[in-house]
Amino acid sequence: MCGIPCSGKTTRATEIKTYFEEEHKKDVVLINEETLGFDKNEYYKDGSTEKIIRASLKSEVERNLDSETIVIIDSLNYIKGYRYELYCLARSAKTTLTNIYCETDPEEAEKWNSERDQSVAFSDELFHDYKGRLEIPNPAQRWDCPCIMLRPYEDTPLEQVEKAVISGKLPRAPVSNKHEENLETNYIYELDKKCSLVNDFIIVKQQEFNEGDTISAAEMTGSTKLLTLHKIYSPIELKNMKKEFINLSKLHPPKEKDNFADQYIAFIDSNYEQEDDY
Repeated sequence: MCGIPCSGKTTRATEIKTYFEEEHKKDVVLINEETLGFDKNEYYKDGSTEKIIRASLKSEVERNLDSETIVIIDSLNYIKGYRYELYCLARSAKTTLTNIYCETDPEEAEKWNSERDQSVAFSDELFHDYKGRLEIPNPAQRWDCPCIMLRPYEDTPLEQVEKAVISGKLPRAPVSNKHEENLETNYIYELDKKCSLVNDFIIVKQQEFNEGDTISAAEMTGSTKLLTLHKIYSPIELKNMKKEFINLSKLHPPKEKDNFADQYIAFIDSNYEQEDDY
């Protein structure tokens, strides 16, 4: 599920869960902040605590995910990089994945939020913060495809959801399951070296350029991809980002080492929101 706060995600998720359980006798696991015992207003108030929620949701998905169980992750899922991580989990489990985007007018969602029980509603401050953060799913991206868009007062297209989940296409097999002849066995060392060059480049250049500037990293890293300085990164932030990228790359190795710097810069571009100040 994906959408701004109080856009109808839980209502739709519960309806889908009931449909698969009653009509298809499937095992369905519904995962959200409430089922894990998290107070959303407590854990979404800043970046460090939000990461705890995202990590816990992802861990619970991974624990339950297999080719027979239907897992519904009923949360904001507003960051495209996080949706990519969920896509990788589905791909590793060799099961289908479907994005259901609840497109709701923010004013209407705010009204619904004000009418909810305060134990599950977002505070006004958090609602206004998170309603503007959504990175709308893009069906052109493999991790957002297929994407079913739902608007308020439309019936949930249960048969369409069924088709996507039961008989939909499986994500492409993980690259890690295929031996790439042109990938050297010491690629982690090469990857680490390239990522370190990119990090060193950022540390140097962010002292010379302003936030939002786009510059070429080719001189120092050999990358052909332009780098946008979205924010000022601390060395610790860059070190953690490199570690996360390398861990993902161990599961899904890049095909060509010449592209390591390009891929790392693309990773920074697509995930910088997760490191942003709240």
